[in-house]
Order: sequence, then C-alpha cells, then structure tokens
Amino acid sequence: MHMTGIRLSLSTLCLLLATPLAADEARMLVGMHIAGQRQDLDFGNETRETRIDSIDIYWYEKLNSRIEGGLLLGYQEITQTTNPIEAGQALSGEYLGITLRVNLLQASHVAMFTDFKYRYSSAGRSLSGQDIDWRWHEGQVELGLELALGQSLALTAGAGARRISGRESATGTVSAVTSFDSPESAYARGGLRLLLDPYSHVGIEGSAGCLLYTSPSPRDRTRSRMPS
Repeated sequence: MHMTGIRLSLSTLCLLLATPLAADEARMLVGMHIAGQRQDLDFGNETRETRIDSIDIYWYEKLNSRIEGGLLLGYQEITQTTNPIEAGQALSGEYLGITLRVNLLQASHVAMFTDFKYRYSSAGRSLSGQDIDWRWHEGQVELGLELALGQSLALTAGAGARRISGRESATGTVSAVTSFDSPESAYARGGLRLLLDPYSHVGIEGSAGCLLYTSPSPRDRTRSRMPS
C-alpha cells in the first residue's frame, strides 16, 4: 500500500480535447477526456489494486471574470483481478460530476487556478447469477499551473488531494455489502497541451498518486489574445 504513488507514477494517461461552443469570448467550452489509471482501494481488511478506464464529455461556462463552473458526464469500466466475486471481469457504469474553478492569475503566458470537484459514480455487472453493484463519491481540490512554451505548446502541472468513499454490494451466490475508500489522497500531475486553433487544444498528462480527472485549459479563452 505504501508503494501506490510509485506504481502509479506513469500509469495515468489522459487524452484531452477541447473546443468552445461560441466564439464570443469563449464563454462556453466543451471537451472530452479519455483516461486510464491504476490505484489502490481499501476494503477494510484488504487493499485491492483497481484499474479504472473512462471517457467523458465536459462542459464549462465562464460565470464571471474569475470563476468558472462546469459539468461532466462519462462512462467507465472498473477491473479488480484480485476480487474473487468479480473474477477479474470488468464492471461498467456512468458518472456525473460538477466542478468550480477560481482563476488566481491569468497573464499572457502563465495561468494559475484552484479547482474544486465532485463526482458521483455507479457501476455493476451480472455474472452467472452473481450481481455486483458499486456506488461511490469522489471529491478533489487542486492548485494548477499552465505555462505557455510558445504559440502552440503549453506545459501543465498541478498538485492536490482527493477522497473516494463508497460501497460494493453483492447479491446471489455471495451476498455482502463492503465499504471502501482511498488509502492515499495526494497527487501531482504534469503534461503538455498542443494548440489546434486560437481556442481549442489536445493534450496528454501523467500523474503520480490518485488523480480524479483533469480540467480544460484556462488559456482556451485567452490564447487568441497572446502576443505574437
């Protein structure tokens, strides 16, 4: 359990694609995340290595000069090879999340922000008369930084903490209800984002620790005003 951060140092890769809904100061932004991660979950008397693969679509809106709010909706698959009830089969389900961002600094080549995020998830599967249902809550707070390396490339970084809390319900051959949470909460991330046009980008990021999900770039609304 103490090696979680090292094992996860290169295991989380996120593909990000974002584009505005409207060109008027890019007040609304839509995008997509594709992510895969491994992490440990504590089930009381044991810790299980868990793989989570997900894809989601997010929507962000600028509420005022410093604050932004957003929603995301996604699909995910969860696999635990050491869980005898699931027999290594993937659970599938959906999640819904909300996020609030406070922009601390927005300059021509650097941006700094704080994100507050919450996500509710569910997943399940029926396996030969054995029904399994997962439901859990996730919260995350992060301090993020983005630094422009030129007209088309930016370096992204962030550090924060998150918390997972939920339950696994099994009915059928084996009937049990087990609570679980995340034994480690801190994480750090870093990556690169490539500018596709004045507002849109695609990027890739890696994390060390337990990352919930990343957010759209705060520079998608400002890049068109960067000096040439």
